[in-house]
This record gives sequence, C-alpha cells and structure tokens, in this order.
Amino acid sequence: MLYDTSDPYNFRLKSKIDAQRISWTVTDMDVDPEEKNLIYSSIDSYVRIVDLATLRRKQEFLDLSTVSEDRGGWGGSGSSFMSIKFSGDAKEIVGGTKAGEMIVYDLIANRQSTRVRQAHADEINSVCFADRKHSNLVFTGSDDSLVKIWDRRSLGNSRPAGVFVGHAEGITNVASKGDGIYVASNSKDQLLKVWDIRKMVAPERMRSISLPEGEPGFDYRYEAKYRFTDRQPKHPEDTSLFTFKGHAVYSTLIRCQFSPLETTGQRYVYTGSSDGRIHIYDLVTGETAQVLRKPNQR
Repeated sequence: MLYDTSDPYNFRLKSKIDAQRISWTVTDMDVDPEEKNLIYSSIDSYVRIVDLATLRRKQEFLDLSTVSEDRGGWGGSGSSFMSIKFSGDAKEIVGGTKAGEMIVYDLIANRQSTRVRQAHADEINSVCFADRKHSNLVFTGSDDSLVKIWDRRSLGNSRPAGVFVGHAEGITNVASKGDGIYVASNSKDQLLKVWDIRKMVAPERMRSISLPEGEPGFDYRYEAKYRFTDRQPKHPEDTSLFTFKGHAVYSTLIRCQFSPLETTGQRYVYTGSSDGRIHIYDLVTGETAQVLRKPNQR
C-alpha cells in the first residue's frame, strides 16, 4: 500500500502494489532514501524491486540463492529472506536469511558482494544499517536471541564487531536510531531493549558466556502467555540502557522504531503489539509515555 503522507493527519492512498509470486507472506520491505524504488521479500531467495515513479514497470526479481532447493518453498532454508534493507546510497541491499546468513548484494555490479554463512545460529528476522548515510555498521537480530553488530569493512572474516546479550527468546526486530550508536530490539520474550554499541560484548567473550534461558517449549505463534518475563533476572552481560515491557509479541514479528527526529527529537521508542495497541516508551524517564488504542477498544 503506497500512501502520500505529506499531511500526517490524513494519509492519502496513492496505489496498491500487487506483491508477486509470494511464498506464504511478505516478510519485509524497504524504500530507498530518495524514494525511487521499493524492495520487498518473501520466504524464498528473491528480492523484488518496484519502480515507484511509474508503478507500471514490470517488477524485477533478483535471485540471490546459491542452492537450487532453496528456491520457492515457503519453508525453505538457505537464501530464504526474512529481512532486507537498502544502503544509504541505494547501491546495495543487505539481507538476513532463515539459515542465519547475512548477504550483501551490489546493485551496481549486479552481484553478491558478501555472504556471511554463519552470522547467527538461527534465522535472522531483522537487519538494519546503524547509519544509512554511512553504511559501514549493520545490526542483525536472530532467533538465537542475539543482536550482533557487523563492520562492513571486515565482513570477510565472518566475525561480528560485537554482540548484545540479554534477550531470552528470538529477536523479532532491530531498529537503529540512525546515529550509528543506538539500536532498539524487540523480542519474543515480550521485552523491548535499547542498546549502545559502545557497550557491546566482544566476540571472544561470547565463548565463555552462557546465554539467558528462555521458557522451555515456548512457541510465540501459538502461546497466549509468556511466563518468564517477570521472574527472569537480568543477565550479567546485559548492557542494555533500557528494558521496556507491556506490549505483546505473539503470532508475528512485531516491529519497533525510534520516534521521528524532526517532531520529537527521538525521545521515544514505539512498538506494535499483538493486542492491536501501539506502546510508546519514553527514553528520558524510562516509563510508558502512552498506549494508543483502536477506536472503541478498551
């Protein structure tokens, strides 16, 4: 759905874009900084590109697979994308896959420039650039419960620059503040955390760290209650600046974002919730600022 948001109180629907050849669902989408192109992904090896100027041009499909059986199946592994993002100059796409791979694709050279095959031990649900204007640092969030920081200049060694430890379940979303320092993460443990890359855990320390233990057998797609939130102590290596709770992360990959710089000075971080509400948290007070409900919703 393409909207004109020039009037923030009255979004105007411009066009509906038909998602093509979808495997189960649209997993992610992004628009380049100049708003010329839209990219979106599904649970397969393809990145779709849409020209926003005309919307009539045939959609372009980029096949980023390396294993033939990865193509087309909704339950695929390998190059089945869960998240994709444009670089600041729109010359590259970074993506995260169900097999825990991080892929960087060069749109100018029309080739894959980097593939980190074991970036995470489980599927990567979310990727983002720390600062899209200077796209050297990338954040990834995975079902292995870790948020990792990657330096584009040293991806050849498949080693992250640092790690954030503290979530007990899989990460559903990572969102950068855009300043190259702060990142927010949403998790299936029903917590939203805000981190500072200057307090990340060094990769070599991870060998001696036991990860937080989640609820045995918990499946956020079908469970109605996560019972570990209130009784799980803070992990010794948890360096998060804030931990917020109150929203619900069930059924689907709930996203979170920092509030706009132009209107709020990015004082807040907000998240969707599977109960249909939007929770807004205050980064100054550390408290809930507001909960937005649907009309007539209690």
